[in-house]
Amino acid sequence: MKTMRDKLRQLSGESKGESALRQESSVAEFRLELERSFKAGRRESLLPLQSKAESIVLEDRVSGKWKLTPYGDIYVTERYYPLSELYGSSDLSLAKSIIPENLTNLLQLSEAAGDYRSWLFLDTETTGLGGSGVVPFLIGLGWYEKEHFIVTQLFLSELEREAGQLYLLTEILKNFQMIISFNGRAYDLPLIAARYALNRQAPPSESMAHLDLLQPVRSLWKYAMKNCRLQTVEKEQLGLYREADIPGELIPGVYFDYLRRRDARKLASIFLHNELDIVSMAAALIELYQQLAQSEPVKDPRTEFAKGRHFLKADDIARSRHHFQQVLASEISKDRRLKTLLALGRLHRAAGDWENALESWRQAADESLPFALEPYLCLAKYFEHQTGEFSLALSITKEAERRLPQHRDSDRAALAQRHQRLITKLNRLAEKEKT
Repeated sequence: MKTMRDKLRQLSGESKGESALRQESSVAEFRLELERSFKAGRRESLLPLQSKAESIVLEDRVSGKWKLTPYGDIYVTERYYPLSELYGSSDLSLAKSIIPENLTNLLQLSEAAGDYRSWLFLDTETTGLGGSGVVPFLIGLGWYEKEHFIVTQLFLSELEREAGQLYLLTEILKNFQMIISFNGRAYDLPLIAARYALNRQAPPSESMAHLDLLQPVRSLWKYAMKNCRLQTVEKEQLGLYREADIPGELIPGVYFDYLRRRDARKLASIFLHNELDIVSMAAALIELYQQLAQSEPVKDPRTEFAKGRHFLKADDIARSRHHFQQVLASEISKDRRLKTLLALGRLHRAAGDWENALESWRQAADESLPFALEPYLCLAKYFEHQTGEFSLALSITKEAERRLPQHRDSDRAALAQRHQRLITKLNRLAEKEKT
């Protein structure tokens, strides 16, 4: 069986150095023609006939088979990933150890996750990013079966066979309970639903649970990564580096070129790109689960901080406090320390733990950290309203006025009002003591 490295080395197609302007012009031109043809019902006219000498057939470049549907043949590929092999640094077999109830709680899902064998990973490659004429010409699907992770791809060799592609997709969807995607909530699923509607078919995915991995990826890793793209997750969390990959912006052009010339030489790169995305999603889900379930500190304290925020949103106060405290025990920037102390202060106040809230605010107000008005206000309010220690509240207010940046006029005015109110209260208290 070929390794991931071997598959990556088989990539062929245009390099980044080839003319981007020519590619963009060709794609834009073809899409305009495509939209006109959809309206006129003449999609087949876009596909000029090629001689056998000119064309490179799909089967010669991408291993698969044709499946007959009531709407025409669809080209289908199938790859088997043994669970005994590592994917980057990820062990796909660990999906078996995921407890559905724990996954639902850790990722704060609105619907129960179900057993790992009920998950269907989904990713699409399309003719563009927007508009009614966008078609998912390649639908990648992945699932666990016995001792393998299987990736199946449904490819449109002819646009007029789209109903056949959806027919096969429907048959596969029937076997699963939850779709797992990456940004599928905003893109893949609405697009597929629209294609079902245009083909006068009911979208079966509407009744299925859906987990969009982009949301938990942002929740857990947005502070530790430069962006939350899937390939960034691969490099920085999964230990995977693609040696070669077709840029996403070139994919529509390669497909349109195939439709025009019936030359499949460059299609292999798209199939592999989609295949790797599917397997990466499976690995990313396992990594998300493991890092969220782990009580010990993770390597990056920024991720630990994100875990504190993640569990705070879920009202899991104990876990949130635990992870914020672990951030403070690690080597972090002054800015991150301040943010962590402020988060802990809010958490303790919400729990009615005034002693720890006060300690968090005192540390956050330390002059060694960047200035934040919040801890000063919280301390001043506490001593004014909770304990009636007006002198202490006034002292804290004066310190805030001293450290407040000059340009923050509205905050300075609010502090001045608090200052004056406290002086008035102190004067009244002094008058009472005299009488």
